[in-house]
Amino acid sequence: MKPAFAVLLLASGVGRAQPPLPPAERPKLTGQLYSIAGAETITLTTGASLSLAPTLKVAGAASLGDVLPGDLVELIRDENGFVTDLTVLPRLVRRKPLVEVVAGNPPVCRFWWVHDGRDYPDSLYTAQASLPLQEHAGLLEATVACVAPAGADPITFAVLGDQEPPLWDKQLRPGDTAAVKCRLGPAPVIQLRCRRADGTPPDPRSCVWGSPTVVLLGPGLITLKPAATDELARALAGSLRNVAAGAIAIAQPTVLGLSQDLARDLQDDLFTALGHRFEVAGCLRLSPGLALTDQVRAAAKSLGASSVLTGEVQYQPDAPQVRLVLFDLAGNEPLAQLQTSLKP
Repeated sequence: MKPAFAVLLLASGVGRAQPPLPPAERPKLTGQLYSIAGAETITLTTGASLSLAPTLKVAGAASLGDVLPGDLVELIRDENGFVTDLTVLPRLVRRKPLVEVVAGNPPVCRFWWVHDGRDYPDSLYTAQASLPLQEHAGLLEATVACVAPAGADPITFAVLGDQEPPLWDKQLRPGDTAAVKCRLGPAPVIQLRCRRADGTPPDPRSCVWGSPTVVLLGPGLITLKPAATDELARALAGSLRNVAAGAIAIAQPTVLGLSQDLARDLQDDLFTALGHRFEVAGCLRLSPGLALTDQVRAAAKSLGASSVLTGEVQYQPDAPQVRLVLFDLAGNEPLAQLQTSLKP
């Protein structure tokens, strides 16, 4: 009877509700942010759409409102599939003076402002400027100052998209300064506006926009050393030493947190480097990630390929991480896998 009793206790233990896994042990999802709908849903550029938990914790950004489209994020979900933790991962960003990304010659006076011992190059004097953007900017940073004579009316500085309400606004008295940091949204135009309390524009030279800088949504470019791709090809060749790969079709790597240009360059370089060692059927301008989709299989067959090389490149602060998987086209089985880093 004792063995039966022991089995009964074991079965009873299995049937109990298990405590939730701690965040460190839950599955993680990494991707680039496409949009956030309110505080309820997050969508990635891959098309994945996930619900946010009411108790969402945000790291790497001051708040959920500071997480921008194009940011590389790591998501942790609970047992019900809700995102409980969102971390904005460090990555390269491109910052440019506003005057370098606007179209044409803006109706503003560009100058070099010095204040409290600090230099502000590419500053602007303006009470009203509408600046069409040539590049997609997600964030504006600046220092504003009211330099009207003492005793003059206060001035309200505002940053707008293509309509009200302002994306940022603040009233300053003569001699006051303030830091500006605001999301720009999808509007292709930035409006810088200053108004007195009665709604009239002040003298433009009373309004200083110190070094307005935009953060571009496109990530910073990472170039590869000339030998980096060849090193990848050599490592992959080593793992294929005893594998009959046949003619290889090379899919375009999927990139996370990096410029799509890197994916195209890496694909073209792999085509050249592998061509010295194997039979290469051609390149596929498709990015299936690390999987082998029906679309990719059909395209590879049309090239006469026997196998398909898929890849994924993910931004990391020290060096991008790359994973390559070579699939057998007939059996849809991995023939070889490689994971390493690309030294920029």
